[in-house]
Amino acid sequence: MRTVNNGRARKMDPVRVLAGDVAAIKRDIGNLISAGAESTTAKAKETAAMARQQIEDARSALGRSAARRPVATIAVSMVAGMAAAKLLGWAMRR
Repeated sequence: MRTVNNGRARKMDPVRVLAGDVAAIKRDIGNLISAGAESTTAKAKETAAMARQQIEDARSALGRSAARRPVATIAVSMVAGMAAAKLLGWAMRR
């Protein structure tokens, strides 16, 4: 970063010196924001990949569990369906 407190800058118009300083600050803030956005994007992509893997693992575990006990799975599905139908019926009456 260049300082403007040298001999030549003292002879310049103070408004121009201030405008140059403001422009340098804006440039620095823009660089910081863009670097932060890139870092945030990379972290979000990494977190999304981990979440996808965890969802796939949970889906596989549920599939294995259902394959081991098919009758229990059907019974649980029926109970869940009846409960959902009751809730929907209750919500539609209101």
